[in-house]
Amino acid sequence: MSGSVCISSLQCKLTGLFGTLVVICGTALAWVVFEGLSSGASIGLMLGLLIVPLWPTSCAVGLAVILRVMQRPPGWLALAAAAGGAVWAVIMLNMLERL
Repeated sequence: MSGSVCISSLQCKLTGLFGTLVVICGTALAWVVFEGLSSGASIGLMLGLLIVPLWPTSCAVGLAVILRVMQRPPGWLALAAAAGGAVWAVIMLNMLERL
């Protein structure tokens, strides 16, 4: 990893865990968009019924983009937000599959 991201070994582990959680969030969002588009749903319906319930997941991905643009390493709060988004994504995907 680059020097600006890895201040210490703990920061490297934190950054790696944050990145893994953001990939899970991004994959869940991509899955929802793919399912919506393949089912022929309109964009408005897809946003209203699929994307809005996944707003914590979207926020986690948005936070990762902001941190990347600002070139700042993630902290504990960012890790908590990404973990919450990933857990929420798994719960919502399981609920959407049952509908």
